Amino acid sequence: MEGGAEEELERRSKFLHSLIQKKKAVEQQEQNESLNVRVRASDMPIPLQSRAFRCARDHLDSMPHGKLDSKRLALSLKKEFDSSYGPAWHCIVGTSFGSYVTHSLGGFLYFSIDKLFIPGCTGLTPKGVIRAVKTLSQHGHSLKNLHINGIYHLEKHHIETLHSYLQNNLAEQHIPRPLILYHEYRNLSTIRHYKDQPVMDMETCPRCVEPRMVFGCPRKTCKIKMEKSSVMGCRGCISCIPRCIECGVCFEFDDELEEAVCEDSLCLDCWLQLPKCNFCNKPYCKRHAEQKRCCSSGPAGFVCEVCEVNGTLYNVDEE
Repeated sequence: MEGGAEEELERRSKFLHSLIQKKKAVEQQEQNESLNVRVRASDMPIPLQSRAFRCARDHLDSMPHGKLDSKRLALSLKKEFDSSYGPAWHCIVGTSFGSYVTHSLGGFLYFSIDKLFIPGCTGLTPKGVIRAVKTLSQHGHSLKNLHINGIYHLEKHHIETLHSYLQNNLAEQHIPRPLILYHEYRNLSTIRHYKDQPVMDMETCPRCVEPRMVFGCPRKTCKIKMEKSSVMGCRGCISCIPRCIECGVCFEFDDELEEAVCEDSLCLDCWLQLPKCNFCNKPYCKRHAEQKRCCSSGPAGFVCEVCEVNGTLYNVDEE
C-alpha cells in the first residue's frame, strides 16, 4: 500500500509540474506577443529572456524619432546584463549580420522584433518605405505589421505593393482583417500593443476609394450587419463616416452629434458623461482633459480655455 501511495503522489506531482510549465509557457507567449517579440533560438532561462525583451523594447521606444541605433541598443543590453548577472555578455544588434559564437550553457538568446511603426513621419516617402520593406523581405526578416499613417503622397498602388511584400512574409495568407477602432487608434501606446492587428494600418477606403485609415464600428448593430452580410456597413475613413472621439461609434442618421471644446465629435451618451464648461456647456474629450489645467476651475465646475479667452477679450473691450 505504501508503494502504491508513493507512486500516486509522484504521478500527481508530475502532473502538477506539467500544468505549471504549460501555464508559464502560455504567459511567456502572451508577453512576447505584447512586446512584439519573436524568439528564433534560445537556451536561456525564461526570467533572463523576459529581462532582455523588456530592456530591448524600452530602449527602442525611447530612441528619438523611432530611429534604430544598433550600437546604442547593443551597448545598453550588454550593460544591463553585465550589471545584473555579471560579466562578460556579448550582444549583436542589426537587420543584417553574420556571426559564429560560442557561449556558456543557458546564456544564448536570438530574437527579433517583428513590427515596424512609423506613423506621422513626414520625412519618409512611400518609395523609401517600399525599399526598406523590400530589403527586409529579401533578407528573410519576418516583418508582420506596418503602421505608416501620416506619410505624405501615399497612393493606392503604394499600398498594394507594400501589402504584397508583407503578405509574402506570413505563413497564413487568408487571415480575416481585424477591425481598427477609431477611439483606440488615437492612442498610439494602446494600438502598439494590440494583439490582433491588421497587416497594414492604411488601406483603400471602400467609400471614397482613397488611401486612408479605415475604421470599424464597436456598435453591436453594426457588427451584426457586417457579420450577416458581405456589405461594407459603416467601414470607412473618418472623412466618409464621422465617429465619436470617445467610444468610436459611427453617427447614424437619427443620432445627435455633439461637439467638444476641442471641436472633436461626441455621441450623446459620451457627451452626457463628461463635465461641461460653465459658460458654453461643452466638455473636453478625455484626450484633451489635461488642458483643464490651463483653465479657471473650482468646486462649481470649470471654464474652458476658449471661454476664458473670450471673457478676457470682452472685459478688455468694456474697459
